[in-house]
Amino acid sequence: MKMKRVVLIGFRGVGKSTLAKTLAAQLSVPLISTDAQIEAVTGMPISQFVAANGWPKFREIEQSVIAGLPENEPAVIDCGGGVIENPENMRHLAKHSLIVWV
Repeated sequence: MKMKRVVLIGFRGVGKSTLAKTLAAQLSVPLISTDAQIEAVTGMPISQFVAANGWPKFREIEQSVIAGLPENEPAVIDCGGGVIENPENMRHLAKHSLIVWV
């Protein structure tokens, strides 16, 4: 059986990113950080983007990033703490992933 994606979710500051790096290395799969992808899309740090554009626009981009994640490739996905605020994000992630609350 092919390995599913592993998605780490949880509150900010609990160690998701540290755990994601270790887990991806142990499983020999890519590590995908949704925050890093959002920063690549916006061209600025998240704090700066939110200050200039607000949380609703940030969440819109976050949803787009989540929807664009590869669905059938093994990976460890490190999600930002607020990903659970959007039920559509969680539906999409649950469809193709093992979700782990950290």
